[in-house]
Amino acid sequence: MSTPKLPRAVLFAGALFASVLLAAVAKKTGAIDPIMAKRVVVAAFSGLLVILGNSWPKLTPPLAARRDPARGQAADRFFGWVFVLSGLILLLTSVLAPSGVLMPLAGVMGMAAFGLATIGWARTAPGEPLPRPDSVRGAMLHLFFGLFWAFGLFLADWLWGDAVAQWLAIGMPILQGSVIAVQVTRARGLDRA
Repeated sequence: MSTPKLPRAVLFAGALFASVLLAAVAKKTGAIDPIMAKRVVVAAFSGLLVILGNSWPKLTPPLAARRDPARGQAADRFFGWVFVLSGLILLLTSVLAPSGVLMPLAGVMGMAAFGLATIGWARTAPGEPLPRPDSVRGAMLHLFFGLFWAFGLFLADWLWGDAVAQWLAIGMPILQGSVIAVQVTRARGLDRA
């Protein structure tokens, strides 16, 4: 019996997560300076935006599950393009931005991308149902949420310092876990109805 192959996007995303961990360890041990570690983290998160943005429109739900299939697909494409282009711009920023403005600039650009994608989705496909939490797209939404939170942490750290950013980092898994629990409970209730 053969084992299924993992999609390349999953392998690449895993490598990007590993690079963030390696950068943190290398910074802690003094193998790389803190600025280089920040550049690696921003570059890795940029790559994740590109992967997720590219994958989102390709994982469309069945047309019957949509209120307006044409508008839903247009919203998916817009959502994907915003994140692919934002990720590429952030990747350039991670390489070219002066060290003093790298993190706040990455934070602002990341948050702006999420704001633009949300506004575009709301205008293009109002009332489109959110994906089920146990679907691939549901899992991707949680990855997007994690990246949104990370860019918010970049800004919080710059504005208020490490103490606030650390508390926000603690709050993120609690909030995301609560959202997942509500979604799963709601989805189970809809299945019974």
